[in-house]
Amino acid sequence: MATSPMTDAAGAYLGALAMVTDVTEQHALEARVREAERLESLGLLAGGIAHDFNNLLVGVLGQCELGLRKTPPGDSLRTQLLGIREAAERAAELTRQLLAYAGKSVEPPRPTPVHRTVTEIVGCVAPPRPPASRSRSTSTLRRSPSSPRRGR
Repeated sequence: MATSPMTDAAGAYLGALAMVTDVTEQHALEARVREAERLESLGLLAGGIAHDFNNLLVGVLGQCELGLRKTPPGDSLRTQLLGIREAAERAAELTRQLLAYAGKSVEPPRPTPVHRTVTEIVGCVAPPRPPASRSRSTSTLRRSPSSPRRGR
């Protein structure tokens, strides 16, 4: 809001002139600019983290491959090394997705199969089951006799 006094030719005060400007749109544009700057900085951060993480993964995968070359088939260590390699390759895929988000990837982003991701996570955090229970699950879902059937 801006005000100016109104005077006559002799300089006597007649009143005031007020001008009001609606700045709602300007504030909205400023908020959009701040949000764009925030997202840009988040993209830069994600890109930097992804590059650093990718460098670490190169070392993990390289050491894993060396271990696999020295470990005979059937050795329990080999199974663990294969699990490490699989987890590191999944981490590399996540790194590629971060780089795509940050706009630093040469390949376009792809959809991620959720079922595979969940299965991998469960495999990493679930305690190992005895070999006999791996082959067949004993739990089954059963409908109770009192529950209504669909379509009836």
